[in-house]
Amino acid sequence: MADDTRSRKLATIVALDVAGYSARTQADEARTMAEVVALRAVIEGIAKAHDGRVFNTAGDGFMLEFSSSRKAVEAGLELALRCEPAVRVGVHLGDVTVQPNGDLLGHGVNVAARLMTRAAPGSALISADVYRTIHGPLAQKLRSKGTLKLDKMSESIEVFALAPATPVHGDDARAPWKRLVPNRQLLFSRQGLFAGAVLLALALAAVSWQLFGRAPVLPSEAAAPN
Repeated sequence: MADDTRSRKLATIVALDVAGYSARTQADEARTMAEVVALRAVIEGIAKAHDGRVFNTAGDGFMLEFSSSRKAVEAGLELALRCEPAVRVGVHLGDVTVQPNGDLLGHGVNVAARLMTRAAPGSALISADVYRTIHGPLAQKLRSKGTLKLDKMSESIEVFALAPATPVHGDDARAPWKRLVPNRQLLFSRQGLFAGAVLLALALAAVSWQLFGRAPVLPSEAAAPN
């Protein structure tokens, strides 16, 4: 007989955990526990802002559900950038089973968790299934990272991540005050001023010698000790 206490649906799952959690706990367990507690409020706030929810937690791990892939990706990227300590994030769209308590189980959840373990700290990996459902500026920010063989799974999937920021070259890479006067130009200007001052002093000395038969006493000479 079919179990009518459960239902299936398509959902976008965001899985995340704290990078280096075990090492952090070993180094300072009390502090790490406090950080995770504080982090939960941040995660729940970001999920809510993008019309999502936290449906499961375990230690340093969190599972979030979104009905919109676009909102899931936006939330995933924000979590990766904002969470402190840094987290790893995986985003996948798949079929899930809804439990009576609101928990979600199924292959879609498992894939999101596997992607999370392959993400670098402070970053998110997004499956091709999610990427194909989003368009516009958000999709343009993502770049393919190739195909990954998921741990303990027979399948391999293409994954996407936030494209690295475009490097800034030349004067635009300098601090604002450096953009106004580049270092080399500043150095040359100082050298030019010094050389000009020396030439001017020599010219005055030559004119003075011709007019008065002696060189003028320069400030540096007057200040020199006997």
